[in-house]
Amino acid sequence: GAATGTLTIAAEGEDPFVQWLQDQELDPEDSRYDEGADDDGDGMTTYDEYVADTAPDSSNSVLKLSGTYVRASASNATGKILFSFPASTGRFYQLIYSTNLLSPTITSNLGWGVPGMVVTNDTLGAWYSDIRVRLTAP
Repeated sequence: GAATGTLTIAAEGEDPFVQWLQDQELDPEDSRYDEGADDDGDGMTTYDEYVADTAPDSSNSVLKLSGTYVRASASNATGKILFSFPASTGRFYQLIYSTNLLSPTITSNLGWGVPGMVVTNDTLGAWYSDIRVRLTAP
């Protein structure tokens, strides 16, 4: 077999959150990176940033959906919306959505993260959605 990439060896029993901070080259003893802190002011705590695998010291690094409308063809007025978000391997993603604010939401399991993940919606009308990230599969 073969592999490429970086191998990180952590001390047995080390807290994954602490290891993640160290991997981000941040000091786990610095109070700006306590689990409940929000050093970059983006509305996500350091622990939320850990779960999302976004940078707790950059307000530009946040888990959010971005959508782009793509027209199917010049002769066809309907198209689809492509939703993208910053995905990381080792994280499980779910799309939470509804086509009506009065109806219950639907959860769609997108699976384990792949950088550059895109979700496609070709449903006509309004679409209300959000992305959820988990450390484990549901």
